[in-house]
Amino acid sequence: MVGDGGREHVYFVSVKGNVVLVATDAALAYGYWRSLASTRVETTLEDRKIGTIADAGYLNEEEPTRWEVTDMSKHFGIRE
Repeated sequence: MVGDGGREHVYFVSVKGNVVLVATDAALAYGYWRSLASTRVETTLEDRKIGTIADAGYLNEEEPTRWEVTDMSKHFGIRE
């Protein structure tokens, strides 16, 4: 379960709710998430310990005009 506070950091990258990558390496997971987000793929990066770290997607799926990226990776120490 994502965000369950478990001992180990396990990172999940998902596309439209489907997990496409599970990794213990934060840099690898972040890089994969970033590459998907840069091509406007709706994607989320989550960590087992803290939950959602980064998210990218349209604000309104019915009217996909505004792309929004929320990236808290610096705050959580994933990148500098």
